[in-house]
Amino acid sequence: MIRRILLLILLFNLFILPFAIAQTTTSSAGTIQVSPTQIIYSFQACTAPVCEGRIDTGQVDSNGCTIYSCPSQACTAPVCEGRIDTGQVDSNGCTIYSCPSQACTACVGGIPTGEVDFNNCPIYSCPGRTCPLGCICTEDTASCPTTETRPIITTVEVSTGLSSIRIEKKGEQLEIKSEKASAISGENFIIEESKLYFKTSTGNKQIKVLPEEASAQATEITTIKGIEIKEESMKPIYSIIGIKEAKILAIFPTTLEIETKVDATSGKIIYLNKPWWSFLAW
Repeated sequence: MIRRILLLILLFNLFILPFAIAQTTTSSAGTIQVSPTQIIYSFQACTAPVCEGRIDTGQVDSNGCTIYSCPSQACTAPVCEGRIDTGQVDSNGCTIYSCPSQACTACVGGIPTGEVDFNNCPIYSCPGRTCPLGCICTEDTASCPTTETRPIITTVEVSTGLSSIRIEKKGEQLEIKSEKASAISGENFIIEESKLYFKTSTGNKQIKVLPEEASAQATEITTIKGIEIKEESMKPIYSIIGIKEAKILAIFPTTLEIETKVDATSGKIIYLNKPWWSFLAW
């Protein structure tokens, strides 16, 4: 028995765990806005100092960006024919090159623009902020299409503590998955500071109840057909549609379609819709 348990643990570590990790796409960006048409990351884009001898410190900042060690005054290299490395460094640790007196300089990693300055030196475009591939970036945001097949997987704070959720595109809608249930929505969401918010007409409201907790409130439903998150009365609610097997007058078999609405901020049932004749079925 012990050998079997150890074998199962080994198989989990070798196959299942790496597969789960490979699918994870969490973001360390400050804010993620998610809609059925796009994902917008609001973040302080990672930058790397442009200098010779740049060193990866092995640390990251609050945005998850790599911290590099670099001289306080970024090193420049003269751009000229016959440039010679003198084997010396200046007070900033930068290599000193021998070159004509009116030496042109360029940032390390610069891209030629094809233009020259008043000294007839090539003008280079120097690296700055980075932009995710396929995204449109402004000064502090990146707008990215949701054609990305990988889901967003992150941990959010809800009424029961911290829980993992998965958000991915399903056709023209979003699917929000918790551990045991999922809900669809055509609305916009925001993930910020480990909290999931729903964008309503009167502002952002925190989702404190996950789909599985909402579905647990629909006690009269025996089979759930679908769960949707939408706005109603200026707040996010779960609409849970399902059926209940019953018998009319305890004799004739029938099914009742029931809708249970649950407040996504409190977990309380706010509406229960059943056929008018449901009092005859049990």
